[in-house]
Amino acid sequence: MSQMLIPKYMTKFTKILKLGHIIIIFTLFLGPIILVHVDALQQSADPIVVDIKPGETQHVTWGLKSDNENEIIHVDMKAEGDGSEFLSFRKTLELEPNQPILWTTITVNIPEDYPGGIELTPSLLATTFQPMEGQISFNIVMKKTVYLNIAPNDDPSLWVNWETIKNDEVNVVTKSEPTSSDGDGSAQEQGGCLIATATYGSELASQVQLLREIRDDKLLSTSSGSSFMTGFNSFYYSFSPTIADLERQNPAFKELVKITITPLLTSLSILNYVDVDSEAEMLGWGLSLIVLNVGMYIAAPLATVFKVRKHLINTK
Repeated sequence: MSQMLIPKYMTKFTKILKLGHIIIIFTLFLGPIILVHVDALQQSADPIVVDIKPGETQHVTWGLKSDNENEIIHVDMKAEGDGSEFLSFRKTLELEPNQPILWTTITVNIPEDYPGGIELTPSLLATTFQPMEGQISFNIVMKKTVYLNIAPNDDPSLWVNWETIKNDEVNVVTKSEPTSSDGDGSAQEQGGCLIATATYGSELASQVQLLREIRDDKLLSTSSGSSFMTGFNSFYYSFSPTIADLERQNPAFKELVKITITPLLTSLSILNYVDVDSEAEMLGWGLSLIVLNVGMYIAAPLATVFKVRKHLINTK
């Protein structure tokens, strides 16, 4: 009798696994699209590219529109990232119901004594807080990257080697100051953990502080750790702004990310309880943590899948 129940049980288990796969796919790919469309902001699709010289001022526009057909939407504007200090604009906007796209002017002003010879990519952020049922509210953040192509200054004595400056900033071991946050979980890309900040809602969250302490006190205290951070930052900032934006727009996706990164944070916290006084110790602990995370995120799930698959085949 028990042998007859096993195939039925495994059949139900297989159906549950298939249903779980469908739910995960729906959450990852369709969930963000559905949730973001509720009274969402829209923006002009054209990129903002500014070719400018030190001492010049230019004006560009960014178009915004609200899907809300009944109420005036108040939008807070801000800029972040390298080059944001050269941008000025209205800090608040009002989007009327059924109003055509509203074009706001962004003024770009480069000081006369700026060295130039560099491309900067500051970001414009438009945030609106939308009320829902009861006391619950959610915020929508629209982001636009501004590409500032700043020509070299006409005065060669002001020129600098930007590559050398960037390398020096990475290699200097200092206690980092908290980057600015406006309470919606967005942080400056320079030196900030965008995904963790968006996940836990603030740069002051204990999890974000943990990552900052590990970076400053452990990784940047050795040459191998500093080299690792240089390569890691180039990879991390290629996708983290997109993930952070999706988290702020979609609470379900935010919870999924939180579940995903929790084992990683737990493993990294080990570094706070060990002494790293040499290059050899840094390499040893670093490789150990990499192997541990590969095991948690790749080896263990694959082993589980193969074991379940083998068990299903044997019960047929």
